[in-house]
Amino acid sequence: MRELQQIKNTTQKIMSFKHIDMLTLLNEKEKHSVFYPVLILEMAAYHRYDAEKTKELAEIAQLLFYSLEIHETLLQKESQKTLSVLCGDYLYSQAFKKITKSSFLNDVTIFTDFIKDFSERRIFFLENEVSEEDVIAYKYKQLSLIVASIISGKNQETTAIAGELSRLYTIYINREEYFDKEKKEFLDKKKEMLSPQLYKMVEKIAAAIGDPDYE
Repeated sequence: MRELQQIKNTTQKIMSFKHIDMLTLLNEKEKHSVFYPVLILEMAAYHRYDAEKTKELAEIAQLLFYSLEIHETLLQKESQKTLSVLCGDYLYSQAFKKITKSSFLNDVTIFTDFIKDFSERRIFFLENEVSEEDVIAYKYKQLSLIVASIISGKNQETTAIAGELSRLYTIYINREEYFDKEKKEFLDKKKEMLSPQLYKMVEKIAAAIGDPDYE
């Protein structure tokens, strides 16, 4: 998929600053994840969404994903706290710079509210008010819902599917041993419920989860 490779090239270029390769701050699953670009590309194809806007939105979502994951390393690697903060903030700024120069300027509040709400949940977690699972589920699901809603014009069916796919992605990230079973059950259920065209979209997005070589 040529568009996917272009998105990967653009975002990975931004991930290099001076002598720092920010991809090294991510684990292998995070580093090779193309869940959000594929989610956006396939939903855009289904809804016949503008190609240039699709590319812009995919790059924004991937940068936000990288920045969130790098900030999350604060909880895991004491020695890299300062670097993680600075790199995560740098990527936030790059994502929002793209938003303000893109077709999505009118949607900037949606993205800023997402970051604010996620940060609040992370604080609640540190105060033992919510679970780690709740924070992670919100992070992946909300970004999926945002991009799907933009692409589909708030189509309830495909936006809901994006939320379900984010759950599948969360299982892959956190409980990989259950992923294959959950993926099969999810696809079997959707095959019975959805039109062939919509099911094909879902199948392609699901195939990108857990495949570091997806093209």
